[in-house]
Amino acid sequence: MKVVFLQNVEGSGRTGEIKDVADGFARNFLLPRRLAAPATADAVRRAEAIAAAEARRQAELDEKARILAGKMSAPIVITVRAGEQGRLYGSVTAADIAEEASKLAGQEMDRHLLVLDEPIKEVGLYEIPLRLTANVSAALMVEVVGEGVAEEAIEEEAPKPRRKTKKERETEEAASPAPAEAVQEEPVPESPQEQPEAEAAVEQESAEEDIP
Repeated sequence: MKVVFLQNVEGSGRTGEIKDVADGFARNFLLPRRLAAPATADAVRRAEAIAAAEARRQAELDEKARILAGKMSAPIVITVRAGEQGRLYGSVTAADIAEEASKLAGQEMDRHLLVLDEPIKEVGLYEIPLRLTANVSAALMVEVVGEGVAEEAIEEEAPKPRRKTKKERETEEAASPAPAEAVQEEPVPESPQEQPEAEAAVEQESAEEDIP
């Protein structure tokens, strides 16, 4: 049967396209769901109008997708707790990547646009395909960085101080010098020249006291 497609049907035809299909496929699937119609002149004109409107809409979507792809040129960095061997304590999902990509693009990004077969479970640099529209594809570079790897390695490598035994502590105490005792200062003796002058001063004071 010759039909004109009224909607895009993956693997079969696009809107406005006229094709010959199996009778059973047309009667049991395409026609009941109004995905296609018999290729009459009226149906063809209607399908062409729908195809023109769809082409304009698709062109607008493609243009927006190209602008979005341009914003995805810089890689995004996601920091996750990881072990020493680079294995993550958890995983990075498409939703996690879409969240960070939305910040980079300045607009919401649907996680279903990312082609990620399984969550990321190790640190490293990954290229994630983006299927933005039927006509526009791109790639997003994602760097997964492990948090805590360096700290854990340093803690493991740094030796812990050994606790001293009682005998070692007693040996150190015996070897340490005793505290110095305070030295009492002695009066400095007067010089020979100063002694006659001092004695003369004393005699003069005594003489003055004896005068009535």
